[in-house]
Amino acid sequence: MIRLVLMVGHNIIDQGIYNIVSQCHEFSIVGEANNHRELLRMMGTGFEADLVIIGAEVIERIGLTIFRKIRSFSSIKILVISAGEHKPLFESFKHVLDGFISNDSSVEELVFAIKQVHDGNRYVGSTIVFKVIDKIIHNGSLANYDSPILLSPHEKKILAMVSDGLTNQEIADNLVTSKRSIEFQRKNLILKTGTRNTASLIKFAFLNNMIGNDPV
Repeated sequence: MIRLVLMVGHNIIDQGIYNIVSQCHEFSIVGEANNHRELLRMMGTGFEADLVIIGAEVIERIGLTIFRKIRSFSSIKILVISAGEHKPLFESFKHVLDGFISNDSSVEELVFAIKQVHDGNRYVGSTIVFKVIDKIIHNGSLANYDSPILLSPHEKKILAMVSDGLTNQEIADNLVTSKRSIEFQRKNLILKTGTRNTASLIKFAFLNNMIGNDPV
């Protein structure tokens, strides 16, 4: 059971997040907070939680400094539901965020993102990745957008095994997870890197030193 704290607003989208999470049997909402002060106050009482979900309305009201304030006090995982400009969030992602997805993400992706972040992986939603890719195409380079492609250790393991020619089932067996999970993560790697298929993904990873010097 993943123990969650929700810091979401009262708009329709944020309340939708609450409804989705509360109905999933794999999650338990152990607390709710309107701001970082309430969250830190809860933490100071011996309160235990695995992950905090911060909604877009809260970000608009409090600002991005909330991430560092939370991180300075606790190692709790932070997942943000983003509604607007993603570039500032990438800066926070480098240092304090564990994941962020768009508020128009599917129910399945929200659930998947929570599980990924809880398991120690970093996660960027597919909708956001598509927008980054559009920026890259428009500007001509990733440098102009100033948002590096960041892979979690888990994603790097998958990428290495893909480059070694392992099937989704073989990778799933190695990592003790489901084939469906690997299929989703493999597609996410292709989205993150802006490549078209497995071959171009391996080439991209090799050229950007994401895998060893002997790709298959």
